[in-house]
Amino acid sequence: MNRVLRYAAGGGAATACAAVSMLFAVPAHACSCAQGSAKGALEAGGTVVIVTRTDETPNDANRPGSEPPIGTFRVEDFAGPEPPKVLRGALDTGASCLPYVAPGAAAALSAGRGPDGEWTVSGCGNGYPLGEALQLMDGDPEPAEGGRPVAFVAGNFASGRLAAVDSAGTVVAWDRTPGSATLAAVCPGGETVVAAGRAPRHTPAGADPRTFREGRTELTVHDADGLALRRQVALGVSPEETVRALRCLDRAGRDIDLVATRNTDQGRYEGRLVQVRGTGVSSRPIGDVSEGYAVSDGFLVRDGDMRRGATFSRLDAAGRLTAVASLDESVELWKPSSDGRTIAASAYVGGDGRYRVIVVDVETGRRLGETPEGDWATGLAWTSSSELLVREEAGYRTHHNRVAVYDRSANPQGERPAVPGEWSGQFDALGEMALVYGSGTRLTAYPKSGGPVVADSLRTAAATHVVAAFPDAAFTATDQSPPTTTPTPQPIVHTQADDASGISGTALTLAAAGGIGVGLLAVFGWRRRVRG
Repeated sequence: MNRVLRYAAGGGAATACAAVSMLFAVPAHACSCAQGSAKGALEAGGTVVIVTRTDETPNDANRPGSEPPIGTFRVEDFAGPEPPKVLRGALDTGASCLPYVAPGAAAALSAGRGPDGEWTVSGCGNGYPLGEALQLMDGDPEPAEGGRPVAFVAGNFASGRLAAVDSAGTVVAWDRTPGSATLAAVCPGGETVVAAGRAPRHTPAGADPRTFREGRTELTVHDADGLALRRQVALGVSPEETVRALRCLDRAGRDIDLVATRNTDQGRYEGRLVQVRGTGVSSRPIGDVSEGYAVSDGFLVRDGDMRRGATFSRLDAAGRLTAVASLDESVELWKPSSDGRTIAASAYVGGDGRYRVIVVDVETGRRLGETPEGDWATGLAWTSSSELLVREEAGYRTHHNRVAVYDRSANPQGERPAVPGEWSGQFDALGEMALVYGSGTRLTAYPKSGGPVVADSLRTAAATHVVAAFPDAAFTATDQSPPTTTPTPQPIVHTQADDASGISGTALTLAAAGGIGVGLLAVFGWRRRVRG
């Protein structure tokens, strides 16, 4: 991995506030300042660092006049002038233009000396796109030898848009299509994978190198075996629109339906059904739609008026909406079961952040059950056996969240091992395991018992969506019991050598073996050939 990238110095130091990528889950109240790419920061003479946050200091958000907490970061890699191995810096409290990095998560940030001469980190939200920074430092990731893929991972990996992961968490294939992906789907038969995303962002000719424009929204079609690209199709979706749901209808990936939405200047949502048939693309408006999920027989979508509860509808291939259920409560999160028979919705019930999860039957529209009032639900997921997993915040912005388990009628079925919280990544399920990924957290699968399965590549921390490769796909749980407390991160030994080009390199190895912390990215000792 390159320790120093030899960019010509020019201009001043990099702007302190890093660009917030659309592919990272940054809370809406975080800062809105913007900067360009990590490459632009380096060309301006700055230092870009890949860091792991090693403390668990809570963020004192919503406390008027409180000072920003100070986080501690271990430097895993860098480009530009060499920083110390450990850095500190102020953290975002919910309304400031500062790094918003979860404990144990990785991020690409700027680093430099402050007025007092001390080094510190700076940035906004999750920082620079992690995949982009890793690409600058390490180049293209290489797949490792492994087993049959059990999951396909979409994300902002810089060198490509998709990764294939086997049951042990080994990345066995990388797509090489530049750009990013937000959603993926497996076509009938399991031989084809499709992804919705964007072409690479670019800097217009003559513009400030720290500015950029997003690339066009497009669909890519890949072989499931090896992820070789078959074709790309421009979707005709504007930069203001977001692809919310994706469904492949045939084995070859020639017939694909997507749901795209945008928030208008009037604060209303407008949805479109986009249909790819071969190389042709058509679309039709579907009205007030803000979100959607693909299910076995089409899509389930919800309306965009957050002030009057929620209406859920079925969307068919002709663009027709049929209302299936309505809730009077204010719904923040919702997720249909994989078979499309039920919908779970997290609803605010008043008081000091009290919520309950309501389960409704899609066929009849009636409520099947409600969970007791509890803490803020930060994630919903359905297992393959139709257990509902609810990630519940155990304290404001704490690192670990409870995972409560319910049946399809919202009857309590116990708890699962705790997982990282909402600001540590997305929450989902594959098979019977809970998943957490993205926002700086490597793809991690949590079984009912035993230790978690952690993907071997840091680039999976830039994931945006994970989809099962086949119906009964599953990760293989380790026999290690998950720790009840977060272990101390193991020290990293840095060794330096010069390669033939004269660019310094660094090999990162673990000084000692350690337990896998729930949600922590403490393990960076992967072989160079699987580094990514």
